[in-house]
Amino acid sequence: MVFQSKDPMEELTDKQKSRQQEKAYHVLFQQIADHCIANSIDLKMVMDKIERYQVAVTKEFVKGTWKAILETQTGKQSTTEQTKEDVQNVQKDFAELWKEITGESVDWPSVENQYLSDLDNEQYQ
Repeated sequence: MVFQSKDPMEELTDKQKSRQQEKAYHVLFQQIADHCIANSIDLKMVMDKIERYQVAVTKEFVKGTWKAILETQTGKQSTTEQTKEDVQNVQKDFAELWKEITGESVDWPSVENQYLSDLDNEQYQ
């Protein structure tokens, strides 16, 4: 079965989602997020319920942990509001959290750290 999209040059197979489905699930995701926020349902509560599913740790998730620490420490909800001092303070707790999770030291990115990492990678090639 083939679906005709609004673009006459593009055909959708029955295995591809339609544009309407794409829009709908983004609306659904936002509605669920809004409901959770309004009802004080946090990520910990959600993760407890979805333990049977594999959930990838994404850049957005990691940033969410930074923002959670920032908000707890400063009351600021956006990283655009943070000061240099906020970054230093949040980074300490952030690094401790991710070291506890991963078992690895989390160093702030720098030219020196990148150079050392590149050297390590060259040694093991």
